[in-house]
Amino acid sequence: DVTIRVTNKLSVPSSIHWHGIILPYQMDGVPGISFKGIMPGETFVYKFKLQQSGTYWYHSHSGFQEMTGMYGALIIEPREKDIISADNEHVIQLSDWTDDDPMDLFRKLKVQSDVFNFNQPTVPEFFDDVSNSSVSNALQRREMWNKMRMNPT
Repeated sequence: DVTIRVTNKLSVPSSIHWHGIILPYQMDGVPGISFKGIMPGETFVYKFKLQQSGTYWYHSHSGFQEMTGMYGALIIEPREKDIISADNEHVIQLSDWTDDDPMDLFRKLKVQSDVFNFNQPTVPEFFDDVSNSSVSNALQRREMWNKMRMNPT
């Protein structure tokens, strides 16, 4: 049995959501769905029975807290000795990072979803497509991407 006490020392509500862990829905950590969230100054007690071992991760499901670093790895060792041994084990957890305020990023993305895609199709690429196929094919290709409101990059 696992008991994890999370005290919210932030000035805003928070939560912890567990990825890949089999647990009761009340312990899933999604505010408004599985529980009310952890209010500032409150402690929430996550209690569940471990049913598996492995490497998983957790993160906040509140606001933009995950984007500002509220996440981490979770390693559950098997009860029995692992049949595969290693001299060293390392967990590498990657994430996007920005120094911009997450709310500003969200606002920009709502206005233009590819605002940060600096690898947009260019006029020279269009002429390359024309020389490799035809004007008709080059235009059809761009029309296809435009209908999807996307670009090939």
